[in-house]
Amino acid sequence: MKAIYHVRTALERLWKRKMVKVGVVLFLVFEFVVFVRFDKLTTLFNERNKTAVAQENSTGLQMTISIKESPKAHMSGFLNLHLWSDTCAKNLDILCNFPMFPRAPAQRLALKKTVITGNLTQAKEMRLFGYINPNESGLFLFMVKFCTAEVHLGYHKNWKEAMKIISLDAGKFPENKSDSQVSSAIDLVAGEKYFIDIVAICVHSINKLQLLWKTPSSSGFEIINSTFLFPNVDDSSSFNLNFYDEHIPDSQACALRRNEAIYFKLPSQMSHLSHEQVKNILPYCEYKPSYNLNRRVSGYEAVTYHVVHSFIYPFPEHEQLRDQKNWIYALGENETKEVVYTFKEALCSKEPRRFELMKIRNVERKTDPKRGDRYLIEVELLDLISSTKVMLSEYVFMAKGEKKLCYPTGFQWNRTVDVYLVATAKNLGRWLHHFIKNVEKIIHETNDQNLHVVIYDYNSSDINLEKVLKDCSLTNYMFRRESGKYSRTHSFTEAIKLVSNPHSIIVMVDLHLHIAAPFINSVRKHCIEGRMVYTPIIVQMACGSNPANLVGLWQVYGYGIIGLYKSDWDRAGGFGMNKNTWGGEDWILMDQLVSVGLEFERMRTPYVYHYYHSKKGLW
Repeated sequence: MKAIYHVRTALERLWKRKMVKVGVVLFLVFEFVVFVRFDKLTTLFNERNKTAVAQENSTGLQMTISIKESPKAHMSGFLNLHLWSDTCAKNLDILCNFPMFPRAPAQRLALKKTVITGNLTQAKEMRLFGYINPNESGLFLFMVKFCTAEVHLGYHKNWKEAMKIISLDAGKFPENKSDSQVSSAIDLVAGEKYFIDIVAICVHSINKLQLLWKTPSSSGFEIINSTFLFPNVDDSSSFNLNFYDEHIPDSQACALRRNEAIYFKLPSQMSHLSHEQVKNILPYCEYKPSYNLNRRVSGYEAVTYHVVHSFIYPFPEHEQLRDQKNWIYALGENETKEVVYTFKEALCSKEPRRFELMKIRNVERKTDPKRGDRYLIEVELLDLISSTKVMLSEYVFMAKGEKKLCYPTGFQWNRTVDVYLVATAKNLGRWLHHFIKNVEKIIHETNDQNLHVVIYDYNSSDINLEKVLKDCSLTNYMFRRESGKYSRTHSFTEAIKLVSNPHSIIVMVDLHLHIAAPFINSVRKHCIEGRMVYTPIIVQMACGSNPANLVGLWQVYGYGIIGLYKSDWDRAGGFGMNKNTWGGEDWILMDQLVSVGLEFERMRTPYVYHYYHSKKGLW
């Protein structure tokens, strides 16, 4: 009792102190606030979970945006379902060579059971992937139904180790048979995660895709439900950013199907002789084509009445590429050899025992009916002193009625001039990223330090452009962002203003292109400052075509891809107008350029391919 008395007395003395009373009050207030916040947080968490459950489709498909749980919580119970459109893929070879596959899907969804029906999506091209986690050990069978599909299963989490277990071509099955295929028996271990990847083309309007399994304890095949499913990538933060996602694993189904080559063989890379090294081989002569104009033209007059096509050797033929007009002509082999050997004689006369002709690479002829023929001669030479191969690429002129060659004065091309590829876009994130990666590949192949990129973007909501540019390997780039409605004339005009050096080349390009590395030097060869601009005829690929397997046409009427010196753009006044609708601006630009005395080089290029794409959302 005495001890209790002493404790009580001590507490009474403490309580009489003001600081103790304040401390107790603050402690009680703090505890009350913590309790209230915890109660609200619990309520909010429960409401979000209810929202996620309510939004889940009864069929198992769920938009990733509707998942409201924490990242760790929602990274289970579903597979990644990625969809593509406008590929015209009739088989997996076509799908695998589509530039948006597999790292730039048009849509990303979460699938909570391995069945897809027509009321869920109208997309025909799809990829379902992630991990399966069986709860029992033993032999499993897998079945895929209704689609042309290939299924790979990895015995580890690494997608690179996945092996093909099913390959089904649904189109080969007669109508009265079930289009399905069953795998061999596969031994799986309970609790292990296995990477699974299904790449499919599903043409059925009702039944799209089904993946089923037969477990060791089941009597038949069953749909795999969410209990056993885990995603490979977290799509919850990128559902509306249709960019190249490097975190998406590549597909083993495409490993042997992907073709990085193009139909037209690319020339081997070698150093060019400078004009200074061969300037004494031929005399110089005046070059003023009679077809150049010195007056103002308008109303599409330039492309309608003043096109002077070039003859080329070798001629790029392709049986699956048709011409919109039979305006493009081949240069005969005899004429090609005659002009090359004429130059060779002059070379051997000035540089005896220095060079040996190895191969005729390319010869182009442009004819002026009144004054003569201009040629671009490109040949491989063996330098007998250094024992190395070099490329000679020079413009020469042969006056009408003569057999002598001369260098056209002021008509030499610059081997090292800066080239700026200029692209503009609004909400074309996937294709903009494709363009950036295309330029990365060109620089990797050529080590061209004088190649630049300029991008003008209308605040696209489907790409984080700053991050993409920061993360890529490009160093020579500029970009500008602006809000508002897309205008091709305005955006290119503003983008070109970012190029400060008037003695550099600007090339206006589309985004839906495959550009091969030799195109950059082709631009340099066909842009002569103050004299000539380059308007190549490119390949317009049909839907489902790709650069290795061409079907389509030569785009004779298209002038959207154009290269010219910045000084010539400024002198001509650019587009000379502003418009927000599609069509005609390229032809108007040609009127502008021809009006200031520039000629334009019009010929097929085997280095630029335009992919088919939907025009939905453009302009």
